[in-house]
Amino acid sequence: MDLEKNQVAIILDAVCDDKDEEEKFLIEDRYLDNFDPVMKIDIDITLSAQLNIRKYFEIKKQSHVKEEKTKVAADVAV
Repeated sequence: MDLEKNQVAIILDAVCDDKDEEEKFLIEDRYLDNFDPVMKIDIDITLSAQLNIRKYFEIKKQSHVKEEKTKVAADVAV
């Protein structure tokens, strides 16, 4: 916990052994190509759960777009 920054850090493990549970949380494969099954997440305690989730999905989406642009630029350079 870092109360000065209003943040709590948690570690999430994405491994799920229950097949029914896996179906509940389907994510498009294009976002999983550099997926790490264990993640450290900083939760802003001044924001709602929905806003914290939105923040992380936006970061993930932006990093995916940036990665794709980098791959295209590298292919053009070669």
